[in-house]
Amino acid sequence: MKPQYLHNIRRMDDESRKTNAWLVQVQRKNRIIVKMFSDSVFGGKENALSAALKYRDALIVAASPARHNQWFRNIVRRNNTSGIPGVGRYKKPDGAVRWVAYWNDENGARKSRAFPVKTYGEDRAKQMAIEEREQQLKRLFDLKAANPLPHQSTKSSKTLSLPTVTGNACEVSSGPPEKPTE
Repeated sequence: MKPQYLHNIRRMDDESRKTNAWLVQVQRKNRIIVKMFSDSVFGGKENALSAALKYRDALIVAASPARHNQWFRNIVRRNNTSGIPGVGRYKKPDGAVRWVAYWNDENGARKSRAFPVKTYGEDRAKQMAIEEREQQLKRLFDLKAANPLPHQSTKSSKTLSLPTVTGNACEVSSGPPEKPTE
């Protein structure tokens, strides 16, 4: 399994194309940001990795993983029958009908909670499943907002602009990009 600090980063070693680099790939909503950090440009494997990590971290902080996560979890899929992502109506083989809320917890484990129609009635069971899902997503959103980088335990209150790579250095600024001087 890949170490957590390499989240959104992978190694590209292709001898046939003479490519030795680290590839950063971050998706936010419908936008995929990809940048390659070549060993030869950055003066070695370790320097290229260091630049890739800085770039990835700045992208993740600037692009808010918590908001992306919330957006991704609320996409209505083609096979959704309830109209609510993560909520479905299911019938057991014995005929029992229930509404179920599904979500992934902070560790990525699939969780669910069922609300039987027999106990709560059709409308109330559905409403309770919707509320349960919303409550769990809010809890997860709050956790992710408090810790934007999955591999770090400290929270950064500094907002960053998107990183720029010039030459063999990755520069991250804390404000808007400077205007070029003539």
